[in-house]
Amino acid sequence: MARPTDGATAHEDASFEWDFFISHAESDGAWAEWIAWTLTEAGYRVSDAR
Repeated sequence: MARPTDGATAHEDASFEWDFFISHAESDGAWAEWIAWTLTEAGYRVSDAR
């Protein structure tokens, strides 16, 4: 998937609320948080299964 540029999101269809959904086991919470932060900093919209 290409990175968004100029403020655009990775998925141009406005019907999607996020670009990535992260599901994880409780024991992997720290990794999931890091991945979500990294993707958010890159301009993606992220949701997780909390």
